[in-house]
Amino acid sequence: MRGDFLNIAMNNAFRLWLEQIESTERFVFSDMDETLVHNMEVGWLKDSPQNKGYAALVVPGEAPYPDVFCIHAEDKDQYIFPRPGSTKFVKAVSQFAHLYILTHSAKDYAMRVIEGMKWEPYIRGVFSTGETEPGEVAKMLNLSCCPWVLVDNLTTHSIEITNKLRILGLHWPHLRPKDEAKKIAAYADDHFVDVVDWVPTVDEYDDYDLWRALPKIKYKLGLGDFR
Repeated sequence: MRGDFLNIAMNNAFRLWLEQIESTERFVFSDMDETLVHNMEVGWLKDSPQNKGYAALVVPGEAPYPDVFCIHAEDKDQYIFPRPGSTKFVKAVSQFAHLYILTHSAKDYAMRVIEGMKWEPYIRGVFSTGETEPGEVAKMLNLSCCPWVLVDNLTTHSIEITNKLRILGLHWPHLRPKDEAKKIAAYADDHFVDVVDWVPTVDEYDDYDLWRALPKIKYKLGLGDFR
């Protein structure tokens, strides 16, 4: 009888835990350049005769980057190189979290990349650091009550990541900037997943770093164990 009672209690506890996991909103904020894609201004490769062989490899439709496409943003034409596996990564993250882009680039540039990659169904929105105040995104999305993660190719000791984490809610305006940055770095590990920065080369390529980051992201969002 006591064993039956314990089993019922454990089943109820598990069901409540599962319901809580399923009902909690989760957020992933991803960097754009050198994390999901790489951009290259059209024309600079052809400025030198020595670059002609390389330039021929990076135009849209040519190997080893057949998915390259061209956009016009920030008053210039740019080639966009999708990182290998970036679309699979975006789709996978969108299945368990609200996915946003948080970039130092202009919002218009990021929106054109998303359109070119056909990521509109998976990405909820774009925030540009140059247009966003400390704590603004945290307040807008109520991040203090939800698990969230920043995915970026830089480190927590960089000014860029410190700024992004301030925007996402890790900020103490009463502290001096240097002291605030140190405190942000101390708390950053709970909310940050780094990936190796990606720049295209002329070689055939394989890159799995985004996929390797998925278990870390899920772990920091409370969705599984990570070893």
